[in-house]
Amino acid sequence: MILTPVLDVSRLSFCYEETEVLRDVSFCVNKNEKLSIIGPNGAGKSTLIKLMIGILKKTSGSVSINGNKVEQYSRKELARLLGYVPQANGGTFPFTVHQFVMMGRYPHLSPFTSPSEKDEAAVEEALEITGTTNFAARNVSTLSGGERQKVYVAAALAQGAKTLLLDEPAAFLDPKSQDEIHSTLTRVNRDGGVTIVAVTHDINIAAI
Repeated sequence: MILTPVLDVSRLSFCYEETEVLRDVSFCVNKNEKLSIIGPNGAGKSTLIKLMIGILKKTSGSVSINGNKVEQYSRKELARLLGYVPQANGGTFPFTVHQFVMMGRYPHLSPFTSPSEKDEAAVEEALEITGTTNFAARNVSTLSGGERQKVYVAAALAQGAKTLLLDEPAAFLDPKSQDEIHSTLTRVNRDGGVTIVAVTHDINIAAI
């Protein structure tokens, strides 16, 4: 029996104006796998993640999710399949942690409707998994870099997507926070059946 990869990248290329950033990148990721993509700063790793999730438009090649081209999905459909965690670059938002994580439920919410019990349960579970329940009422802007990155992961988990794409998830964090982030990702991959694709420039982190 041949399994359809969760994520299939085929001969993907991208140019920014006259600058070639990526050329003929190919790989596939199966369900429940954990893949680290390693490369130095400026190698195009963040660009690759943004192409996979449809933030950027490829120059050539293809990206398929569960056997269908990424362009075939609406933004909401894609968000039910893929969760995206950006770098911990210091950005803040004027919301409480609970409000921010609830925003991760947007693929499942209709306009002008209140969150359901299912939505609340998904948020509570995501907060518990990431160890952020104790500061759910705090404003995101008051959190440390490590705490904020945990909240980003919680919001992605609250989406309910079974594949997470992470852009340098532990960059700019202290060693303790790095360990906590990677322990959380390993746990959701191993116990929660979440497929993990993360880019990093640190080969030691990739080996965890």
